[in-house]
Amino acid sequence: MTVPVMLNVQNRSVVCVGGGEVAVRKVRSFVKEGAHMTVVSPSLHEQLRPYADNGQIVWKKKKFQPIDLADAWFVLACTNDRALNEQVAIIANKNKQLCYVADDPQSSDVTFPVVKHKGAITVALSTGGASPTLARTLLEEIVSHMPDDMDEILVFLAEARVKVKQRIADESVRRELLKKLATPAVYHQSDRYVWLEEQIKTYTETFGGNDKQ
Repeated sequence: MTVPVMLNVQNRSVVCVGGGEVAVRKVRSFVKEGAHMTVVSPSLHEQLRPYADNGQIVWKKKKFQPIDLADAWFVLACTNDRALNEQVAIIANKNKQLCYVADDPQSSDVTFPVVKHKGAITVALSTGGASPTLARTLLEEIVSHMPDDMDEILVFLAEARVKVKQRIADESVRRELLKKLATPAVYHQSDRYVWLEEQIKTYTETFGGNDKQ
């Protein structure tokens, strides 16, 4: 059984065993999010060489040895050698380190969902490794229904959430209003800020609150 989470990898030590095509996407993702990335491999894919050249990753140009995982917080087994990937996973497990095995989802502590960004929204979808192709298809369908002005909507909802929490005391009332705010009928309104103030006033007059506006 799995629990969907989003990991904060900033400044975390991540070791990827394997430097070929299998590793490219995963290494890029971790570097983008600020991880301290080490790649252990006799060779390095041409798409990863610029990362090594500018210091974004440390490339250990060598065959894997167990000591290479000593300081890792997260381990990626991304070689094209199934036996080696299994060895890496066994060592990581003994070290109580999170491990992803590229060619064996069942042996992995984590699976990576397909991810799509639209403004500040991140949408992730997983089939548990069963069909990444289906996951990508479904994800595209979901994102296609998202409005183009999503960032503006998020700014409004974030500001609205703060105001509602500050000015409405009752938690159930706050929850009801916040649920209403997150509907297209509300956030697509051109005068949504005016609507918000009117709603807060109505709710506080009806249920009481901290409204001093």
